[in-house]
Amino acid sequence: MTDELPLNWKEPNLPKYDRTTDPQEHLSCFENIALLHRYTAGVKCRVFVNTFTRSAQQWFN
Repeated sequence: MTDELPLNWKEPNLPKYDRTTDPQEHLSCFENIALLHRYTAGVKCRVFVNTFTRSAQQWFN
């Protein structure tokens, strides 16, 4: 996906997911933020992976 981030984009105010909390809750919070800010599917894909800590990114990949 090549959707550009909006010019006024700011990192979501969402705690990083570190695998110690409920992943479904993290996803639900992210989806609410994405809906509020009207992220396209491409922007959601680009932003979501940055909501993980290093160990969670390794798990996700």
